[in-house]
Amino acid sequence: MRTVISASRRTDIPAFYLDWFLERIYQGYVLVRNPFYPSQISKVSLKKSDVHSIVFWSKDFSYFLKKSDEFVDYNLFFIFTINSESIWEPNVVKLDKRLDQLENLVEIYGPEFIEYRFDPIVLWYQDDEITDNLGSFYDIIDKVSELGINNCVINFVDWYRKSVLRAKKYGLRYYDPPLKEKIEIIRPLALYCKNRGIKMYSCCKPELTVVENVYPSKCIDGEKLSRLFHEKCSTAKASTRENCGCTKSKDIGDYREQICKHACIYCYAHPLI
Repeated sequence: MRTVISASRRTDIPAFYLDWFLERIYQGYVLVRNPFYPSQISKVSLKKSDVHSIVFWSKDFSYFLKKSDEFVDYNLFFIFTINSESIWEPNVVKLDKRLDQLENLVEIYGPEFIEYRFDPIVLWYQDDEITDNLGSFYDIIDKVSELGINNCVINFVDWYRKSVLRAKKYGLRYYDPPLKEKIEIIRPLALYCKNRGIKMYSCCKPELTVVENVYPSKCIDGEKLSRLFHEKCSTAKASTRENCGCTKSKDIGDYREQICKHACIYCYAHPLI
């Protein structure tokens, strides 16, 4: 059974490390360091004969769109995170450009090969009032629906220690609402999605699925990939975060050697404070 390649939860390969990835494809393999046990290094084949599909994760597919012909021999699936513009994402390109990229991806590959994410939802204090990054959510959903994409994955920030320290460094006071409030926040969002033919999925937060039109997410879904590409791949559960619904894949990114230059302040994957 061929392998699903995840590129990548650990950094933004399409935006910043695509040339490196192409070079690894030409070489036929990549060496991957275990992020928890750095001395453990595995060799992952990138030969077409060994790869079922490549799942690209990104907030900026502009460079990929210039290089897309380089991947013509591979089955591709795209996980595109498009949030509202906010102080928490200082280096992410303007929203209108990201929506244009989304439209271009749909034109080339079709809406069924794209998963849309609004991730994460962030709340913080601004002039002693609680605000959030949901300002463009409804406009984004309108565009997603118009393009024929029928899914929206959401999550709230997990405030890891380094994320908390980074927020303090930038003088930002985050607000982590209790579960009851999170449910009330997403209820109108889920209804808006439903009215536009879009199912909402909760990533790693099964407690949010009590809301109508919110389902457990499988961001990398072996059953879906098998169906899309007419070839079976693993549907075994991945050994990632608790409550993660993803199926098995090989993530080829590296937190430290390929630091994501988006430098989102809340990001769990960014190693620097």
